[in-house]
Order: sequence, then structure tokens, then C-alpha cells
Amino acid sequence: MKTGVCLALVVVISACIPAVTYTHTAESTFATKPRDCEFRIQSTIPSPEEYIELGTLNGCQGTTDMSAYKERVREKVCGAGGDLVVGQVNGYGVYCLGVVFKKK
Repeated sequence: MKTGVCLALVVVISACIPAVTYTHTAESTFATKPRDCEFRIQSTIPSPEEYIELGTLNGCQGTTDMSAYKERVREKVCGAGGDLVVGQVNGYGVYCLGVVFKKK
């Protein structure tokens, strides 16, 4: 009985955080990186001379903490071959959007 209740609770809690979706916007694709790759995260758009945009991340992640947002989008960013994410918050300060970039 306890196992069933705990499992149901885990399912309900995980359903509260929406999935992150990635939309590829670049003309070409790049090699994926390991799922635990390192990348930078910041709140300002980088110089177009240094980075190219790969795609966008969508899905409010229920956090106002940039480090927590980084962990929640890591799999998508690494899968796209990204080196940098520019996180964008909504009117409540919650991270909902991101732009993935690759160093030139």
C-alpha cells in the first residue's frame, strides 16, 4: 500500500514540471554532446561574431534560479550541441524560455 501511494505521489509531482521542448532554428545541425556536457548560461544575448543560434527552449520550469534552470534544460542543450543558453524569465521571474547558442 505504501509503495503504491509513494509511486502515485512521484508521478503527480513530476507532472507539475512541464517538459522542456527544443525547436531547432539553425540552417545546419551539429554533433550532440554527452548528456552531462558543460555549457554556460546567462541572461544576455552573446555577440553574433562569437556565437550562432541553434534553437529555442520552451516550457516554464517552475524556478526563478538560473542554476536550477540550467540543470533542467541540460539534456536538450547537450543534445543540440550547445555551448551557451540565454535564459528568459516570464513576468513572475520564472524561467520559461531559452535560446541555445554554439560558439563559432
